[in-house]
Amino acid sequence: MCSTGECASPCLNGGWCVHPDSCNCTLYQASGTYCQTVPNVGYEREMTCRSWGQYNYETFDGLYYYFPGKCSYTLVRDCEDSTRSSVHIQ
Repeated sequence: MCSTGECASPCLNGGWCVHPDSCNCTLYQASGTYCQTVPNVGYEREMTCRSWGQYNYETFDGLYYYFPGKCSYTLVRDCEDSTRSSVHIQ
């Protein structure tokens, strides 16, 4: 086992370093090399994507991401010009 400081990238979402290139992600059932995604199995995940804080994102498939990117990113957009759905921003 190694300390968190020895990992190439810090472990996220309660994970801890077990090898310089990987983390143990069992605390929140996270996945990814550095525990960067966490599944959301709750009922509220249906038709929801969101962003909060500086780097936190939840996608329509119920996955949580911690992503400290430095560019502009698109969270949601229409696939075609005419759509029968609506988007509400709260």
